[in-house]
Amino acid sequence: MGECVDVKRAGAIATVVMHRKGNNGIAQDLSDELKAAFEGLGRDAEVRVVVLASEYEKYFSVGADLTEMGGVDREAPDAADRIVDFVTGSQAGKKNCLYCENGQSPVAILSRMFSVTS
Repeated sequence: MGECVDVKRAGAIATVVMHRKGNNGIAQDLSDELKAAFEGLGRDAEVRVVVLASEYEKYFSVGADLTEMGGVDREAPDAADRIVDFVTGSQAGKKNCLYCENGQSPVAILSRMFSVTS
């Protein structure tokens, strides 16, 4: 799988698992891999739900990697577009998305949401 992201499949449910440097700081490498994963899943007609999860129990994500964000040339004509792309780059199209924090089980969350037993 990727350096920062793995994709796991279980029928119509796809789980995108982040594992970037112990804290999942959002930087270009993680953003690029998330975007690629979500675009691929967005084109897959068999995927009905995408779960975004963290490999780390302590952190889902610490947020933007400010060191990398500081490298954006804010005077560039496309600076605003680059920042928006950086922050919102991981879109799953029209798929339903579920975000799991602190080791929550996607199956348990979906079961509670839809009154389904696992």
